Amino acid sequence: MIGFIFHEPSYRYIQPQQVLPLLQASERYTNLPEGQTTPDSVGVFVNKEADFINDIAEQAGLHFVQLHGNETPEFCHKIKRPVIKALHLYEETDLQHIEAYQQVTWRLLLDTPTPEWGGTGIIHDWGLARKAAQKSRILLAGGLTVENVAEAIRVVSPWGVDVSSGIETNKQKDADKIRAFIAQVRSQAE
Repeated sequence: MIGFIFHEPSYRYIQPQQVLPLLQASERYTNLPEGQTTPDSVGVFVNKEADFINDIAEQAGLHFVQLHGNETPEFCHKIKRPVIKALHLYEETDLQHIEAYQQVTWRLLLDTPTPEWGGTGIIHDWGLARKAAQKSRILLAGGLTVENVAEAIRVVSPWGVDVSSGIETNKQKDADKIRAFIAQVRSQAE
């Protein structure tokens, strides 16, 4: 999967009309399953209106929508693409939120609770994440890097991982870090 940030305050923000050309260009660089012409694309939104999200998802040809704000389970029902809902778990009692969201989402993403919305590079509480992974098929985010992703997978056993700042150099995606990160993830699948 490849993510596109539609949160304007982020330095990672991308305009919706830029997405399709990027996905089409990626065809020649990606080993895709037979019959798939572009990588699975995910649009990341923070506290936007459902109509806005659905319009951008259609315009950009997104496969999934990742909600990273204060969106409720009821709000998730309004989204016309499969939803990945980011949850910020502070303590064990927050695990109760998983049940409410897993009924209306494709996957849950656990990110480190911080005042900022994602991409902070701060490591998530892996013990708490492990408990969440026992309840639901989660994506783990929060401070993952080439150096720690293999251990995170061993400790948490997530369905998948999500990375952004951990594969950047000077706020730019770093191809060498991306390849090394993927190699570390694949090493845990063997």
